[in-house]
Amino acid sequence: VVGRTLKLGGGGDALKQIVAVVGDGRHRNLADRALPEMYVPQAQFGNTAITVLVRTASPVNLAQIGPSITAAVHSADPELALSGVRSLDDSRADTLALPRFGAWLLGGFGVLALVLTTAGLYGGTSYTTAPRARDMGVRMALGAHVSADPTQTVGQGLHPV
Repeated sequence: VVGRTLKLGGGGDALKQIVAVVGDGRHRNLADRALPEMYVPQAQFGNTAITVLVRTASPVNLAQIGPSITAAVHSADPELALSGVRSLDDSRADTLALPRFGAWLLGGFGVLALVLTTAGLYGGTSYTTAPRARDMGVRMALGAHVSADPTQTVGQGLHPV
């Protein structure tokens, strides 16, 4: 396919020459469906935005490599305005920020529901047990086993649950 021409939108009706074909990719959002992708010379598209991806051998700090990327772009065309230089990790973090916030929010509500449920169960059990406190004291004073009555009381308290 490389070297052939194709009519694409976005740059008039002129034929565009295909210079490379790559795997499907997602550009705006990781949740988007991966679309087929190909490379076309920028000169054939006129004044459209350019995205330059740079792969390094090892993870580096953008502050270290950013000026050399800017210099390389300006050496190719000094009139190009470069903006938005950032790492792929930053771009990925921005894409995932809203879903991550939603997950934290749902997790927080889940913890709040667990705390409220626990407090409600404790309150319900203590409410059903409180009237029996005097009765339990009398039974223990008369020689009843300590382990038998609390089991029955907890069972009765958890019955509504």
